[in-house]
Amino acid sequence: MKVLITNKYRTWENATTGKGKFIRRLIPELAKLGIMVSRDPEEECDIQLGVGKFVFDTSCKKKILRLGPVHFFKKDYKKLNRIKKDAYKKADGIIYQSKFCQDLAHAFLGKQRCPEAIIYNGASPSFYEVSRRPKEFRHNFMCSTREWTDQKRLKDIVGAFWDAKIRNSCLYVCGYADKGKMTITDNTRKCAVTYTGLLGDKALAHYYKMVDLFINITYLDACPNAVVEALVAGCPVFVCPDGGAMELLTIADPKLHEMPKWQKSDYNFKPVTAIPDYPQRILADVMTRVSKRKTRLPFDASPFYIHKTARHYKQFFNEVLCQK
Repeated sequence: MKVLITNKYRTWENATTGKGKFIRRLIPELAKLGIMVSRDPEEECDIQLGVGKFVFDTSCKKKILRLGPVHFFKKDYKKLNRIKKDAYKKADGIIYQSKFCQDLAHAFLGKQRCPEAIIYNGASPSFYEVSRRPKEFRHNFMCSTREWTDQKRLKDIVGAFWDAKIRNSCLYVCGYADKGKMTITDNTRKCAVTYTGLLGDKALAHYYKMVDLFINITYLDACPNAVVEALVAGCPVFVCPDGGAMELLTIADPKLHEMPKWQKSDYNFKPVTAIPDYPQRILADVMTRVSKRKTRLPFDASPFYIHKTARHYKQFFNEVLCQK
């Protein structure tokens, strides 16, 4: 089987987005399963895997679309969804990053009659076999993304950390943020918020090993790579109930040790006009409880190992190819 996975640059080597990083992980795992991967749209292939869209018109036998979240903010969601919707209609099969992504697509783009599958992102556990970063503080928390947008609610994360008032603690904020690289310290409690700037994957791996909790409260997130990475690295994760991140945590940790029991999503799959603030007292309470733990609580991240993800992709490729 030969699969075309390409972009406008015809290479994934310099990809920095979450989807680009995932494709870079996926391609070698597909090769291990005997799948030849092409980046040349002129080459004849069995399947064209479109990542959010189909960049080129090709002669591939089947088109499969890997779809993350569609646009749902009310102001211009219809215009922004045009390219996705066009690819959605052309697809012979659709892979959603999460059940949440599937529900979004059905609500905003309509339902398709082609085969569909939910396949979560993956990462390699061997990549995270590193030493932990030396601890400067007794209790450590972390949040990370490529670029901090309003949807990711950094203000609420930082506010909750200060509200928790945990002595000898630090919150590490990784990724592009307005403050750049700097540390804000509260000397009365010996605690700090450190803005690291954008870090490479290996640097992040050392943080995942060191911190007590990874935090993602992005509003209506799809299947965040950072959450998958943290889980595969063995780092406990806290998420909000809205979006696909909760699906990941439910699979890895069915007991949801740190999750407030009453948290439920109230999103109705309608266009969104504003991003609600996250209740900081909930997150502050979770941080406080984590700081009182002596060891990390166990969970199972093996469903998100990249070689298992690749197997699911191969299985779906075969299913679509067998469709008449």
